[in-house]
Order: sequence, then C-alpha cells, then structure tokens
Amino acid sequence: MDNLKTKTKSIVKILTILLAFCCFATFFAACSGGGNAEKTVYTVKFVSDGELISEQTVEEGKLPVNPFVEEKEGYDFIGWDKEISPATENAEYVAKYDKKIFSVKFLDDEGNEIGETQKIAYKESATAPVAPEKAGRKFLRWLGDFSEVRSDTVVYAEYGEVKTFTVTFLDGEGRMIA
Repeated sequence: MDNLKTKTKSIVKILTILLAFCCFATFFAACSGGGNAEKTVYTVKFVSDGELISEQTVEEGKLPVNPFVEEKEGYDFIGWDKEISPATENAEYVAKYDKKIFSVKFLDDEGNEIGETQKIAYKESATAPVAPEKAGRKFLRWLGDFSEVRSDTVVYAEYGEVKTFTVTFLDGEGRMIA
C-alpha cells in the first residue's frame, strides 16, 4: 500500500507540474496575442491629375509599392510630391510633372540659322526673329508652325524675287523728262 501511495503522490506531482505548465503556456499565449495579433494597416493613395491611380493597404512600417505612372503628353513625370516612406499613417502621394522643353530653329532659305535656337515649353509659342534681307529678294513668310510647340521644330524663311522695272517719263512730244 505504501508503494501505491508513493506512486499516487508521484503521479499527482507530475499532474500538478503539467497543469502548472499548461496554465503558464495559456497565460503567455493570451498575453502575447498567441501570434494572431492584428497588424496595424494604413491606406496609401497615389494620385495623378486629381485621379486615383493606385490605392494600397500597407502594414505599418512597410513601404507601399510605387505604381506605374502613365505617360502624359507634353510632360515628364518627375516623381511624387514627397518621398515615399514606410507607412505610419494614411497617406496620399501626388504625381509631379514638368513641361517638356523643345528646340525651335529658324533657318533662311539657304539653311543658315537665324538667331539662336529657342528652348520652348510644351504648347508655348516661339518668337520669330527678324528675317535677314537678301539682295533682289523679299521675305514673304515663315514656313512651319511655331505656335503651340509640341516637338522639336525647324522653321524656314520663304523669299520671293523682287521684280524691278525701269519707268521712264516722257513729255507730250516723246522726250524723256529728267
């Protein structure tokens, strides 16, 4: 019987230790969230010209994915209004653009450049230089559109021949009047 009591006491001790361990493990798991704690997430938006191009749900501390930005005619995408950083709150990033710059050259009818090449922003107008005078020829117009420039442009001067006439004044008797 003493042997049975000793075995029973040993079993009770083992069960007590096991129960204590289970209680501790359960308490620890409950305090630490058991690995199932909800993560904080934020909404990150990317906007271009007032239109939403990407909305992302991003875990706290993680970087949002930089979205693809469609090409915009006449403009270069230069980045976002602020540096993309790890999420710590809801955020909105706005696309920034610069107007493209184009070259406009004015050439005479022999291919010589007139004045300096002009650097003109998208949809702006170039200023025509004064066309050089040419002996026996008259400047008529510029060939090429340089208003609302949308690409590199070359504009040519057009000249026409000046016709000369000799006019002689005669009196009633056919003599030249000086």
